[in-house]
Amino acid sequence: MRKLKQYRLTVAWILVLTGILHVDAWARTNRELFPTRKTSRILARELHYLKARSEYDYPIPVIVRVRSASLLDASQLSRREPARRLSSIGSYATRLTAADLASLMQSEHVEYVALDPVVRARNDVQARKKPEQESANSFLRSMGVDLAWKAGYDGRKITVAVFDSGISPHPDLGGPGRIRASVDFSRPAYSPGLPADERFLDRYGHGTHVAGIIGGSGRSSKGEWRGVAPEVQFVNVKVLDHEGKGTASRLIEAMEWVISNRDAYDIRIANLSLGHPPVESYQNDPLCQAAAAMMDAGIVTVVSAGNIGKTPDGTRIWGGIVSPGISPEVITTGAVNTKGTATHSDDVSTSYGSRGPTVDALFKPDVSAPANLITSLQVPHSYLATNYPDLRVGDHYLTLSGSSMATAFASGVAALLLDANDDLSPDLVKLILLVTAVRLDQPHMLEQGNGLVNAATGVDVASNLKVKKQSLKRTVEPSWLLDGERVWAGGAFAVVDRVVYTPLVALPGFWGDGTVWSSVLRPVDYSDWLSELLGPNSVIWADSVIWADSVIWADSVIWADNIVVSDSVIWADSVIWADSVIWADSVIWADDGFQSGYLEDDM
Repeated sequence: MRKLKQYRLTVAWILVLTGILHVDAWARTNRELFPTRKTSRILARELHYLKARSEYDYPIPVIVRVRSASLLDASQLSRREPARRLSSIGSYATRLTAADLASLMQSEHVEYVALDPVVRARNDVQARKKPEQESANSFLRSMGVDLAWKAGYDGRKITVAVFDSGISPHPDLGGPGRIRASVDFSRPAYSPGLPADERFLDRYGHGTHVAGIIGGSGRSSKGEWRGVAPEVQFVNVKVLDHEGKGTASRLIEAMEWVISNRDAYDIRIANLSLGHPPVESYQNDPLCQAAAAMMDAGIVTVVSAGNIGKTPDGTRIWGGIVSPGISPEVITTGAVNTKGTATHSDDVSTSYGSRGPTVDALFKPDVSAPANLITSLQVPHSYLATNYPDLRVGDHYLTLSGSSMATAFASGVAALLLDANDDLSPDLVKLILLVTAVRLDQPHMLEQGNGLVNAATGVDVASNLKVKKQSLKRTVEPSWLLDGERVWAGGAFAVVDRVVYTPLVALPGFWGDGTVWSSVLRPVDYSDWLSELLGPNSVIWADSVIWADSVIWADSVIWADNIVVSDSVIWADSVIWADSVIWADSVIWADDGFQSGYLEDDM
């Protein structure tokens, strides 16, 4: 009996050791074929799975970053179809099988391989409730836009490039002169056969809605549904199809076009109310690299935080900021529910809006704006107007919710800042938006960012800022009255893992005394929060932030023989933040092969 037990124990240990060696060999082979220094863990695991099952080894859309275009010709990348060069990020977009990629990744000229995922509009069309507010004025007044108008700023001379599903003619956008140019980078499958003058139209209905929030005149509603900067002009950059979908590579091509044509159309702002779930660090994410290139080219780049805020059962998700919103350079905008009132005492976070931090443990979103039940321009017969008739408001307007809408509000306020001071760089626009944002009492800082965008104080700072001397011409009051409620600018902002604050406040509460800004902005450790800065109950609001050390962060996805990566994302087991998520729904490589698209967001 003892010998039998010993024999069983020996066999058990042999099996365990065999299993360990097998797993180690699997991991070692995986590392050799698809090194994670050259791709994300998610893609590496998927590629290893597919290569081991050649019957499922279909071409995958990828973006390949190379060390030098002269060292690796595009023809070497794919025998199936021409690779498209993305010069701004030193990359090529193509479709390759796992076997092709296993060979390609051995090349010293290949730096990194990323997925070319589907990007989608960041709206939530599930809200069927009719708006309760009397008019759009409650949203605009909550941000002090009416005070900016009173000061004489309405966005004139400013051109905004709207990267979306297109912009269709609408009475609130006036004549064709307000749309200075239109280009089409949406999926080519939907473009052939369309008359030239229809290629740029908005068949989904999202881009026109966004444009109306940024700069609609309100003509069809006697001014009721007016945009933030009603005199801006637009460049219509169509990157999404009739279902609100596009691809990252096509979006990057559109970004490159806008950079090349910035001076021709005087493009100052780019609005990207779209994105895809984060798959890798912003340092390797192609969309983030392209967005940073736009900022470097002098274009204020305002992007959506996303709508990955809750699981299907309603559990809150932390860390669901989408790309390119995970980039530290862009202005990432989160979603706030203002409850249909202008005052801030009842403002709360939306349940669907993505929360920070990012996958790199960076502070995001940067700012927030109204996002719930926003009424703006309708495109008759578009996908949204047709499939969601209860969202229509009369013949000209449509009500949507989502961080897409918040992003458009922030872009409109950025246009007001540039109208107030044409010398502002993208970084200065971001600085002013952050330092003047209104801290809200209820949302967590990883939901509201530095606070709600504040056009009233923002244009006051912008119009009085002497850019070259980095100082203010005169003092700026950091608060204003809204229906009897005192609204304070926040006075602090976060950059990467540091908080920067300004003691420009000189009692009894004014900004600017001729002090050079660069001498008073200083980084502090995030344990050094100020208890009070601008007035009673106005504090830096990061006392409960969960940073990298205490955030649940796992570096493995739940993998099984029939589950690979998708984007219906259940981030972590209930809560906080991980790429230890159950990815399902959109890309399922099962025994019967490829089922759906790549990283399609169904939020």
